[in-house]
Amino acid sequence: MLDILELAGVVVVPVATDADGPIAESLKQALTKQPVAFIYEPCANSRSGTNMTPERRDLIAEVLRDTRVLIIEDDGLGDLALGPYAGLGALLPSQTVLVRSYSKSHGPDLRLAVVGGPAEPMERARLYRQFGAGGTSRTLQNALAWMLTSDAVRAQVQRARTEYAKRRTQMAELLADRGVVVESHDDGLGLWVPVLNEQQALLVLASHGVAAGGASGGAIRSGHRQSIRLAIGKQLERPDEVADLYAMASRAL
Repeated sequence: MLDILELAGVVVVPVATDADGPIAESLKQALTKQPVAFIYEPCANSRSGTNMTPERRDLIAEVLRDTRVLIIEDDGLGDLALGPYAGLGALLPSQTVLVRSYSKSHGPDLRLAVVGGPAEPMERARLYRQFGAGGTSRTLQNALAWMLTSDAVRAQVQRARTEYAKRRTQMAELLADRGVVVESHDDGLGLWVPVLNEQQALLVLASHGVAAGGASGGAIRSGHRQSIRLAIGKQLERPDEVADLYAMASRAL
């Protein structure tokens, strides 16, 4: 998303977050820049795996109430998320556009999203797509609609949610046994492992045939905590060896 915004010439203003979600005071400071939109993830934050709490949601809603800022609620995990969904759309429906995608929960071939919100931004989005070259397969739309109403598929998504939670917990515990405490393992399809030197850590992993991403690739501001991602989307055949490698990489200078 950051690459797309940069290509469009958009100036991105960062908002700090913690374990409960976006920080209200940081958002207030960002609003002094007169932004046109606030983009956030209500659950399974891609960077931290945390879910916004209802209490923090209420604070953020008060900051954004009576402003002209469009709220874009990016829900990329959908039914795979464990935490309660505390979205701003429930409190500020006239300002909020919800984008919920299904490629993670129902399969990577289903690169579809359901978008809902107030009439004006929805009409702008419709016109933009109407005059573009892109389109959404009606066959895939019907396939997703069937899956969303199928009891068997819902049960399968539930099993996947439980399995991902087990993998997160397993890897977090294995890393803790090796003296490495991950930032969060509440939700999501990966863990962020803190490191002393991000580039050196990635090189250590690469030298052992392991590909990973670093936090700097998605950072807006400088001074962020250096960390590397451990993906749990696929079953790890040798989790102890993976934990050993990440622990070694975390100490690389």
